[in-house]
Amino acid sequence: MFFTEISVLWAILIISSSVLALYLSAYSFFRRQVSGAIEFSIFMFTIAMYSLGYAFEINAVTIERILNFIRFQFLWTTFTAPIFLLFVLRFIRQKPIKSIYYFLLFIIPVIIAALGLTIDSHTLLYRSYYLVEGDHFPLIRYEGGSWYAVQQIYLIGTSLAAEILLLVYLLRTRGTVQKQAILIFIASVMPTVNAILQPERSVNSYLDLQPFVMLLMGILLSIALFRFQMLDLVRAARWMAVDSIHDILLILDKDKNVQDINNAGKKSELLSDLKIGFPFCCKSEFSQFIMSKTIFDDIDIHKRTHHFDWNNKSYKFTVSHVLNRNEEIHGYAFLINENTEVVKLMNELERQAIYDELTSMFNRRQLINLANREIEIAQRNATDIGIIILDLDYFKLVNDRYGHLAGDKVLISVAACIRENLRTSEISGRYGGEEFCIICPQSNGAETYSIAERLRTSIERLVIDIGGDKIKVTASFGVHSTPDITGLNTEVLLQNADSALYEAKETGRNRSVLWSEIMLLHS
Repeated sequence: MFFTEISVLWAILIISSSVLALYLSAYSFFRRQVSGAIEFSIFMFTIAMYSLGYAFEINAVTIERILNFIRFQFLWTTFTAPIFLLFVLRFIRQKPIKSIYYFLLFIIPVIIAALGLTIDSHTLLYRSYYLVEGDHFPLIRYEGGSWYAVQQIYLIGTSLAAEILLLVYLLRTRGTVQKQAILIFIASVMPTVNAILQPERSVNSYLDLQPFVMLLMGILLSIALFRFQMLDLVRAARWMAVDSIHDILLILDKDKNVQDINNAGKKSELLSDLKIGFPFCCKSEFSQFIMSKTIFDDIDIHKRTHHFDWNNKSYKFTVSHVLNRNEEIHGYAFLINENTEVVKLMNELERQAIYDELTSMFNRRQLINLANREIEIAQRNATDIGIIILDLDYFKLVNDRYGHLAGDKVLISVAACIRENLRTSEISGRYGGEEFCIICPQSNGAETYSIAERLRTSIERLVIDIGGDKIKVTASFGVHSTPDITGLNTEVLLQNADSALYEAKETGRNRSVLWSEIMLLHS
């Protein structure tokens, strides 16, 4: 009988490692919000099942029972290498794997697993096998078939691919991510090292250390996966909240290496040139803007908000220092918010505060603000300034006969006519009702009067179609300009232009009157 105390003790140790592997699998599943946790959970589950099968194999006493447990091991060990490669790809890419990769990785393991389950009905996997008595428990000896060679090549290939990917990744990354990559790389080479140092089952005293090596590998992977993420429930909940917000969070270490990006940032084209674990690059326009605006050692960095327009969208971002326990700068947190709709709303409110809704000209409030500015400039530079106020003649009759919509169309047409006949330096707006105002910087009396007359004749020539009716309108103009405005203000200048307008109305309409003419008449 082959059953010995050594086999029982060895089986107990292996079962214990299997239980621990199951615990790591369950823990990873409940921490599945961490990138790569699902793949790691499945990987540890396959290791646990393999270890469990091996524990029962070494305590079996007949070739039939040993073969049954070998079949059970085959069902799981065939998938460990491709699942680990998936884990590595998930860790490096930080996003879900495409379905085609699953098909390519698992087509061969599925075939080999099927061959393993039907091992006694063909010679594709093993040409022959037989039972021998070992020092501690019975052993199976076998001669590999064609698919056994395929299995070995596949396992070596996938393991080597994972190791190469990790090696390249850790050489290119920095900071915390590089530490993670180093741990995962060390874990990945452990089964390979064990296979080299421990020969295959060629001696009767063979005790397979692979279950313990795989468990140790799992422990290192769990440290790499979770030690550098969130270790407690509060922090995990906080990070889940961060991943659920629509704002973009970008974390850099003190050496400007990208340490983390939340889900919103990973989905945004804004940070498409950035990769976790790699130095912050300045390929995109937005990345260049961030680097140009951020003074990283500024003590008040968190108080500054920067605005940026990109790809027809508006953004703002703030930066905060991430401090360590010694209150030293450990990194930087960028919070980037798309505020396109807010900017549009603010622009619309600003437009409504400045422009007349009907004519799209400056409204009365903005006209007065601009007049104050131009008068201040004229006083400072001792230059002329002209003010024109015009009022449409008999406009009430247009509203009474054709309706207010027709009146609105007349106002829009007159506003367009005024804009077309002014220079860019001259400022126009709707003063109220059917009145318009024009501010003429550096314009003396004669020049301002000439502008008024040009506008008057242009309005007089207007022909406006109102429901098939062709109507014409005229306007009266009050003009004021003075070379010396010392002591004068906007209210006085507008009042003088309004007095001139009143005189134009009283003396026949459809004419321009210069305020100085009124002064002459009253002298």
